Amino acid sequence: MNFKEIQLVGFKSFADKTSVKFDDGVTCIVGPNGCGKSNVADAVRWVLGEQSAKTLRGSSMQDVIFGGTEARRPLSYCEVTLVFDNANRMFDIEYEEVAMTRRLYRSGESEYLLNGQTCRLKDIVALLHGVGIGKEGYSIIGQGKVEQIMNAKPEDRRAIFEEATGVMKFKAQKGEIERKLENAKDNLTVFVQRMDEAENQLRPLEKQAETAKKYRAYSEELKHEEVNSYLVRFDNFAYETGKQREKIERAARELNTVEERLAALDGEETAGRENIAKADDSLRSLNEKLRLFEVGMEHKTGEAKVIGERIASYRRQLQTAADDVEYALRRTQEIDSLTAAGAARAK
Repeated sequence: MNFKEIQLVGFKSFADKTSVKFDDGVTCIVGPNGCGKSNVADAVRWVLGEQSAKTLRGSSMQDVIFGGTEARRPLSYCEVTLVFDNANRMFDIEYEEVAMTRRLYRSGESEYLLNGQTCRLKDIVALLHGVGIGKEGYSIIGQGKVEQIMNAKPEDRRAIFEEATGVMKFKAQKGEIERKLENAKDNLTVFVQRMDEAENQLRPLEKQAETAKKYRAYSEELKHEEVNSYLVRFDNFAYETGKQREKIERAARELNTVEERLAALDGEETAGRENIAKADDSLRSLNEKLRLFEVGMEHKTGEAKVIGERIASYRRQLQTAADDVEYALRRTQEIDSLTAAGAARAK
């Protein structure tokens, strides 16, 4: 098996994206205490499916996400990817390179990816068990683990050898199949119990079936009668509908006639209103002319009175003149008479 690279983003002390490549031979990570060497091993164990926060040296699984420092804010998720060389088809999938990724968000949601495609944890575990890798056993040996293995009981050592030989994959499959068999047995037991209950209910059901057949026959007969009744009612309804439709059409025609007459009356009313408006305008004009005429008449009457007075004055003057003329004529005649008498006497 060729473990090529591990990529870490936000996992524990790895705030920035970090890649550690593993070439041929032995790769050692050295550094002082507290620099994060064990975090690399924890990251590998975490991707392999570790579910215990205590094993990863934390109180909860969210503790593996970078918690921040005085200079940097905490991250909202972490992600670790293990890259394997699969040129020799160590894993039973058609890829030259296999990348297993686990991602965890601070909300508690997590996901697993295989070559960038979402998958289940059991899919990754099945691939790893097929080549003898697991989160327990000899694959990852932490501090004090060698002594623990040497002092382990034979049955505990057996689990390590089973993982090394690839038997763990088949044991996991066996366990899953056994669980499915147990579930199938439970389902079968429930099915048998239901079969017994069904057999006990068979006779009552037979009677119920006869009753149901009679009910169906009566229902069919009732349906037939209801259909006939509906047809008769439909025919009557159609006849009544035709009569009512004729009444409606007749009423519609009358309504149209009334509307036409009403429209004509509206037109006549409009014309009458227009004529009245014109007559009002003419009346106002005549009233104005009459008012002007009356004013003129008053002026003319005053003038006529003045002229009448003048005529009366002229008539009086004329009468006086006539009297004066008559008097003058009479005096002239008298004078002529006196003159003639004087002349006669003179002869």
